[in-house]
Amino acid sequence: FVVATIIPKFEDTRKATREKAKPEDTPKNSLMILNLATGERTEMEKVASFSIAAKDSGWIVYRPEPPKPEPAKPADKPAEGKEQPKQEPPKQEGPQKKKGHGEGFTIVARNLATGEEAKFENVGAYVTDEKGARLFFVKTPKTVEGHGVFVYDFEAKSERQIMEGLAQYTRLALSEGD
Repeated sequence: FVVATIIPKFEDTRKATREKAKPEDTPKNSLMILNLATGERTEMEKVASFSIAAKDSGWIVYRPEPPKPEPAKPADKPAEGKEQPKQEPPKQEGPQKKKGHGEGFTIVARNLATGEEAKFENVGAYVTDEKGARLFFVKTPKTVEGHGVFVYDFEAKSERQIMEGLAQYTRLALSEGD
């Protein structure tokens, strides 16, 4: 297999820049997967990045661009002369997300031979082991629940949490061996 990033045409990018298009409206990279044995070509639009393990296991992990945000709906205006009472947000007890506890993005693990995919939401960082047998990733959901480090076994198609808790997991690194 050959996997490559296809960047948008220069003219399209330049036009969007000159028109001062919003980031979500600018041309995005695509991902191309070419099966050398059959010549079959698969393209996926709007892919931010991808990675393959050093010793290929037949899986690729890619990060699609986030979906375009929904346009904001105009807020209902109160009737003339009537003021709405201000509501204070409810106070939360227990751990709370702080600055730096960003929301994650979506990644997709794809089997190159079969096209089978596994999708992971709210991922902050990820890395595959050298053999490409497992995917390690950090989950950073919007709420304070469900944070931690997880591992996905490609062969067993199973996910399990190996570290739990609200923290800033900024980078994952693996040592050799099991």
